[in-house]
Amino acid sequence: MSNAQKYSPPFTGDLLHPYFKDRSRLLTVADVAARLGACAATVYKLCATGVLAHVRILNSIRFTQESVETYIASKRRYPARRQEPK
Repeated sequence: MSNAQKYSPPFTGDLLHPYFKDRSRLLTVADVAARLGACAATVYKLCATGVLAHVRILNSIRFTQESVETYIASKRRYPARRQEPK
């Protein structure tokens, strides 16, 4: 069988499953980099160190919206409240 004739089974997934809904779409490295305001290399480093939860699909890295939001929330630094003079 040549490369042009590889067999690909028909998609039998449930398109109503939450995994396929628009808001739960998996994000790419470029998507996450844009959201973080960082470069792709930074996103790859966060994955390699285990800081940013991700999923490997073959040779691709994908992220859930929730994992990115969790990472951002964990890195937020809230300024200390200034006490008003009495």
